[in-house]
Amino acid sequence: MMFKRFMILLSFGIFLTACGTTAVVSEADEASLKAMIDGKSFEIISQSASPQNTTAFNAVANSGLFLAPGNTAGLISLIGNTNYLKVKGDTISAYLPFYGERRMGGSYGTRGAGIEFEGVPSDYEVKIGKKNVREIRFSIRDKEETSEQYQVRINIYPNLSANINVNSTHRTSMLYRGDASLYKKER
Repeated sequence: MMFKRFMILLSFGIFLTACGTTAVVSEADEASLKAMIDGKSFEIISQSASPQNTTAFNAVANSGLFLAPGNTAGLISLIGNTNYLKVKGDTISAYLPFYGERRMGGSYGTRGAGIEFEGVPSDYEVKIGKKNVREIRFSIRDKEETSEQYQVRINIYPNLSANINVNSTHRTSMLYRGDASLYKKER
């Protein structure tokens, strides 16, 4: 009887261990990531956005007037929407759609609706975190409304998935998830 219990527990332990996944990153992926970051030549296209949830935003999102079918207040699909963050040498440019609350300032119409910047950022730094995640931080001003400033944190993982966290002086924060790739010059 004791042997039977031991075998069942052993089998269960082996089963649980076998179900665990490990992320295996090839040396080629790691070298590609290092070259992109060190060469300051990459772009990120996001597939989803997660706005900061506030009571007002949730009320508008739940009204059914704002979000496309399949989207929620916490996760909005960006597939098919133009968005990018490009690093070309010392210049960083971005156009990221904004879903959230504007806390101050702003303009009428669609001008200035997204998070848009282009220029040389201040306080640019790159750190290597746990599991070789590259964390890039910088501050940059809005392209149109120079009184608005963004603090941007980008995490790029060895498998080239990326998170972009944007904190603004005028808006609620946004998180974008997508994929990084080597920057390809436009033709």
